[in-house]
Amino acid sequence: MSSAPIKLGGKFLDDFQAWRDAKIAAQFPNIPTLSPDTLTPQNFLAISTFDPNSKVDIVKDRAEKYFTDLLNFSIGMFPGVLSDDLKELLADEKSAEFYSDYSKMWFIQTIYHTDATLEYKSTIRCGRLEREINDIAYSATLAKQTMMIYYIALKELVPQILPFIYHRNTFNPKLRAFMLEAVQNQQMAFNALKSHVANVNVPGEYDQFRFNELKSKLDLLNPTYKLSNDILSSYVFGGMAYYISGNIRNCPSVKSIYYNTILKVLKRIRKNPTNKYNEMVGLITNTQAGDVVKASTVISQMFNKVTLEPLNAFKNINTLQFLTKATVLPFKATNVDPAFNDLKANAVFLQFINALYCACVMGTIAYGLFNQSLEVFDLSVLYAGSALFVDEYVQAVAQNRIFQRMGEFIRDFTKKINDPVKVANAFQNMIPHFIDKAAQDLISNMIPMVFMISKDAVSFNVFTNVKKRKSGSLSITISNIDKRLVSPVMTILRGSSFSSTYALYLGGAMFGLSLRKYMNQSLIGYITLRNMVRASNPNAPDQLANYIETIPSYYRVDYDNETEEFDDRADWESFYEISENDYQKALDLLVNIPKTVVA
Repeated sequence: MSSAPIKLGGKFLDDFQAWRDAKIAAQFPNIPTLSPDTLTPQNFLAISTFDPNSKVDIVKDRAEKYFTDLLNFSIGMFPGVLSDDLKELLADEKSAEFYSDYSKMWFIQTIYHTDATLEYKSTIRCGRLEREINDIAYSATLAKQTMMIYYIALKELVPQILPFIYHRNTFNPKLRAFMLEAVQNQQMAFNALKSHVANVNVPGEYDQFRFNELKSKLDLLNPTYKLSNDILSSYVFGGMAYYISGNIRNCPSVKSIYYNTILKVLKRIRKNPTNKYNEMVGLITNTQAGDVVKASTVISQMFNKVTLEPLNAFKNINTLQFLTKATVLPFKATNVDPAFNDLKANAVFLQFINALYCACVMGTIAYGLFNQSLEVFDLSVLYAGSALFVDEYVQAVAQNRIFQRMGEFIRDFTKKINDPVKVANAFQNMIPHFIDKAAQDLISNMIPMVFMISKDAVSFNVFTNVKKRKSGSLSITISNIDKRLVSPVMTILRGSSFSSTYALYLGGAMFGLSLRKYMNQSLIGYITLRNMVRASNPNAPDQLANYIETIPSYYRVDYDNETEEFDDRADWESFYEISENDYQKALDLLVNIPKTVVA
């Protein structure tokens, strides 16, 4: 849903964390005196806000219910009993004003979208109403309130995580170092890849439980997304690098990218006498009488033969393959081109050739992501950045983290695009052109996570840049997302937690839509009771109809005194109704959470 600029109101995340710290100190006085040295990454990772069976964030479920309770209390139609913690939120004048304004419009939106109250639908201009809901929620208030409510639910359900949150300044660096250490990080990526392979043909399964479960906890420690973005990126993009590098399609465009990338790298090195590989490139070109073009041709033909053979099946994956450098050394003395027989015993030559191959892979990915037209190769848009520096890969192989380094370059590509919708659509466009058919579905299933990582990276820049805090929009315009991706993206998004600014991503109207399930039984109960009363008293007042009459006439339809035209669907119908079927299915996921499969 499109949106107006967000006014984030200064350091609202800092304000929230200060509020939460004060609450923890007051409600759990033993936590501030706890030694941070007793907090370990292993113990933190063993804690979860998700139910292990349903794979649902139980803290978020309760927080959603609490938020709905606050809205109902503000409406006065179905008021319940609020806890002292919730009442305290309403004691703040600004917060109380927000709940009063938001609840009125949200309640009418809920009536409009609920089957039990269908009879009232024709009296509401839902398009106008939802635009107003978005306007109310564009400030940081909605996000801050949901995060505060999430804390209230968290302390009730998972209090054992609170020490890590309170001592985050000392614990976060410890956790970051642990999770980004090569072996730990590779194991995390390997486990995720196994799940992707096992569930590649399972509808609606994108490894979202693993992703959201970890992200939820990390965002509790740092709601700016910085910590979660770095850690999730490392395993998602590392895994993607592993699969793409072994499943590149054998096609003319890829062959052209390989050849021209090789030529570009060799020429650049030869022009720089101080380059550590200048001598090696000289030896390579000498095999072709000093002709760098002929040398590039021979190398590209060797790359094509060894790495671009039709696969027709998933690349085999096991712990040894993924966690050792052997898998990214496709060129050994036994399979180099005969033209290089004099060099095949040279260890530096083999290092260089394998690193050059990695550069070709990254050049192919960059070409695919940065260009929309991929049918015919265009030399003028060939990638020429730092991902072509062969020494990056030589060092990464030596450190046994080659896929992590390649993944870091992919992440850099997405940051350069700097738009999650464009990033997702770019991957979706690249895959059929440059990825072998055997792996297309698997890599496509990783795009929703890439979308969220890219979205969080953009949000981090907004949160940490004073100039950007008062401009731009954080809500997701789902109609801009490729139809094939919108439901997968919404599947990931729906599992996101209130531990960060989830509400800003949805926007006020979509967020309100996601909460209507909590009102379904209340509205059914009201209609049942009203009908029972009317059976004996046909003239009994209708509280819902009367409530609708209390909102400004701009949002209502008065058939007796109507003067406005009904031609504008965006005024009359809801965002859901004017959306195409694929987008409606995606929005349905906000209400109905499908079960997930975990390997």
